[in-house]
Amino acid sequence: MKPLQFTIPVTPDKSVLVQEDRIPHFYPYLHRHKEAQLIWIRKGSGTLIVDNNFHDFTDGDIFLIAPQQSHVFRSNTGEPEEGIHPLSVFYDPDGS
Repeated sequence: MKPLQFTIPVTPDKSVLVQEDRIPHFYPYLHRHKEAQLIWIRKGSGTLIVDNNFHDFTDGDIFLIAPQQSHVFRSNTGEPEEGIHPLSVFYDPDGS
């Protein structure tokens, strides 16, 4: 499966974006972006697919996704009200 190129909504005067979500589920498509992503799973569980590797995740896990690395988080939550609570830091290591 070919990953989608995703654009993180970073403002031109910022080099780092911090994003905290409380959502029913993660973005469901295999994707990549030019920014590195440090993500803390504050609440939620499921499977992270990175390139051709699978990793289970649960509350409290932290992952670093490299720039342009294909990935998708698949939630285990059955009920939307359970949801997930990730905190992500996006940054461009090249500074652009």
